[in-house]
Amino acid sequence: GLALATALAGKGGSVYVPGTPNTAIASVQSWDLTIDAENYDATVLGDNWKEFVAGLRGWNGSVNGFYNVVSDVTGQYQLYNALLTGASVALQLQTVAGGGTFEGLTNITNLAISDPVNNLITIKFTFVGNGSLQHNP
Repeated sequence: GLALATALAGKGGSVYVPGTPNTAIASVQSWDLTIDAENYDATVLGDNWKEFVAGLRGWNGSVNGFYNVVSDVTGQYQLYNALLTGASVALQLQTVAGGGTFEGLTNITNLAISDPVNNLITIKFTFVGNGSLQHNP
């Protein structure tokens, strides 16, 4: 199993957008990132096993938190505006305070807001990577 000494608590994570300095998006509860790799089927007649050729790489994910579009003008509003205008926005997903980042240009593809009568309003931005993803451990 994973030793407790190497396990990381998610509470140190954050999501940043470009700025001077980079600006943390407000009210984020979690983020998700998926990196995928296409594989093209190269199997021919007579083969007994499938063969594949590595193809394109891609990445996508989401930023989840409490609704704060109106007052978080440099964070949540920037993602909201990018969805409406079609502009790409750089995101930096941070796993621990001060490090462990995944960074790249994204297109915001979806915005979901939930406004329950008996709980807090939540927001979820879904994105797709637009180009390469940089990892800084």
